[in-house]
Amino acid sequence: MPMMLRKKDFYAGLLMVLLGAGIGVNSATYSLGTFAHVGPGMFPLMLGLMMVLVGALIFVTGLATPLEEGERVLPAAMEWRGWACILAGPLMFVLFGLYFGMAAATFMCVFVSALGDRTATLK
Repeated sequence: MPMMLRKKDFYAGLLMVLLGAGIGVNSATYSLGTFAHVGPGMFPLMLGLMMVLVGALIFVTGLATPLEEGERVLPAAMEWRGWACILAGPLMFVLFGLYFGMAAATFMCVFVSALGDRTATLK
């Protein structure tokens, strides 16, 4: 059975390229050294470069894959509730962790983030 690639490969590749580029740029703050005497910045630089290369391959493969019937690259409607709840989860973790402790912060982070699901209710 042939493996079918989906448009999520498009997003995954793009995210991997951006993350690898960020790691590579951040590695410039460390000394690279030489190949004989490797410095602390060499590993993040090589990791970032490899992530950019692999991410670019995934991205190009996602672009080259034709859309299946009914499949879209972008969603039909934005999930604003999901975005808001998932972004509010870490904020709740910080606020509740500061004032109420780790257990309350973890509960609120998971609880608020889970409300981003359409089928989730307060119960």
